Amino acid sequence: MASQGKRTPDNPSMQRWASLPEDLKESYRREADGVLEKLNAVGYDFAQAAGTKPKPVKFSDDEIENMARLGHDRWVTEKLRQGFSYGQQDVPKKTSPLITAWEELTEDIKDFQRRAVLEMKELLTMAGIEIYRSKGG
Repeated sequence: MASQGKRTPDNPSMQRWASLPEDLKESYRREADGVLEKLNAVGYDFAQAAGTKPKPVKFSDDEIENMARLGHDRWVTEKLRQGFSYGQQDVPKKTSPLITAWEELTEDIKDFQRRAVLEMKELLTMAGIEIYRSKGG
């Protein structure tokens, strides 16, 4: 997907918030709702930073991979619920080549998901949220 991650006229998911269709806005809201689930899955939690600046956290490669996979799985489940199926990219026909198992994805698509995990971490930090190892994690 050459346009994935870039704001282009033919990529409806990468437009300004005000221009997004409501179903994409809702998808992004659900993605935000899943942040804690991803972090908990690899032994982390988060809270408002006690100091002026959150302490940095470094995820291991395995942690990034696991959270990226969870993000992909969440997206696939959402798309299947919306009636999408595997096939050549055609949003009006509700088909996508990304509706597949993590292991079947190309490395560039997996990298997109991995970068999303790191961007999530940066956005939380910018918002004054500290990510920390949870008890028992």
